[in-house]
Amino acid sequence: ILTQGLNRQIRRMTEYLGFKVMTLKRIRIMNIKLGSLKLGTYRSLYPLELQELKDLVQYSDKTID
Repeated sequence: ILTQGLNRQIRRMTEYLGFKVMTLKRIRIMNIKLGSLKLGTYRSLYPLELQELKDLVQYSDKTID
């Protein structure tokens, strides 16, 4: 599992190994599993997802200017 794919990183990694990526599918964003969510749609966060997200942000050392 990759935690981030910068500038076509996944495609370049697989190309190096002799494979060609036809499609990529994001299955989650941080702790939020996308499940069967369709392109361009959204859903409300479940209470546990929201709490986990708040916990992750609380312990982040990055700030927003």
